[in-house]
Amino acid sequence: MNKLKGFILIVSAIALLIYFYMFGRYEISYEGLIFWGLLAIVSETFVIVLPNGASTSVGMAVYLATLITINPLVAVMVSGIAFILRLPTVDGKRKHVINMGLGITAYNIASHTIFIGMMGAAYNYLVHENTSFNMIAIIALVLLSLTELVSIIFISLYFRFDESPRNIQLIKSFLGALPSTLAVGSLGILLAFAELNYGKVIVALFFIPLLLARYSFKLYFDSQKMSMETIQALNEALLMRDAYTSGHATRVERYSAILAKALKYLPNEMENLQKAAKLHDIGKIGIPDEILNKSGKLSEDEYSKIKDHSAMGAQILSNVDALRKISEAVKYHHERPDGKGYPEGLIGDAIPRDAAILSIADTFDAMTTDRPYRKALTLDEAVEELILYRGTQFNASLVGIVLEHIEEFRAILEESQEDVLDICYNEALSEVSV
Repeated sequence: MNKLKGFILIVSAIALLIYFYMFGRYEISYEGLIFWGLLAIVSETFVIVLPNGASTSVGMAVYLATLITINPLVAVMVSGIAFILRLPTVDGKRKHVINMGLGITAYNIASHTIFIGMMGAAYNYLVHENTSFNMIAIIALVLLSLTELVSIIFISLYFRFDESPRNIQLIKSFLGALPSTLAVGSLGILLAFAELNYGKVIVALFFIPLLLARYSFKLYFDSQKMSMETIQALNEALLMRDAYTSGHATRVERYSAILAKALKYLPNEMENLQKAAKLHDIGKIGIPDEILNKSGKLSEDEYSKIKDHSAMGAQILSNVDALRKISEAVKYHHERPDGKGYPEGLIGDAIPRDAAILSIADTFDAMTTDRPYRKALTLDEAVEELILYRGTQFNASLVGIVLEHIEEFRAILEESQEDVLDICYNEALSEVSV
């Protein structure tokens, strides 16, 4: 945390230098400061927290409009006022400068001073009195995009010094927000155009529909968040019904990650695969306990019901936009290259790659784990099965990758076996009376 404080101090010092430079170069329009400041406070108060942890507001649109219509100094002051006086609601709690943390507020003000100051300097260098508004719009959007990239670098450094376990996820969220930043930038240009041509009253009237649109987005994201929480609750309920599923899902996720790395998956592809691995058996929530936990061999009718779980799981996930993209992998993770899988009997390359990965990871873990109706296979026996059914039950190229990385599979298997021994030992101790 000392490194983080040092980083914030350095950023703040740079921001102060930029501020004093601008203070001696530009004049302050107090009318504009009050007008745009009020809009900025409203914008930053009604921020939308996205399901992935990032947040979005139309604040940057206000700062950009202020820069275009007045100057960078007033834009910097407007952003500072907004971050000091904003009152956003996060996770149902009203936040302000005190309970949000002085360090975070100081960083936000300082970083925005740097970003807006840099953008303002470049803007004034490129834009002149005879520059058309269309060219101004293009210049502003290009500068905003470059500023967003600089912002990502700063955010990366901030989270690196913060040593938070969510760093990578949040950085990816900010990277994914670049298109929305351009959309907000376009909005800022419209606000500037309205102010320059029609006055502040029209800008204020134009701002009301934006707040209504923001409310609609909030309702949408809240509903998605509620759906995500419902699915997580269902998954936890499944784990309580079937203890095997808990460790199984974790191991399938780890085995799948080995294959995905070998296939050079992109970060977002890896993230989706890992989500699918965690939730690949979510459909079992609809399977009766007497079938799910049966110790003997399943009847034909019982097995038919078990086979429904993949399609049921996909149906559950498809109801949530954030999880819809993984529903296909969940639905088809029991398909086979020879067409003898379920639920649709897909053949060969018709099986999605993620589903093929889940299939081999799922089956490998099932083979090497003790079940009530049979003992686990050894690693060598499981490998023999993979080779025997290569190209029929399992994707041939994926079997090859497993064989190339078998020592990594062995390490995960041995680790899980040690965990089982620890659990058994602790259970035995708990039954000993002193």
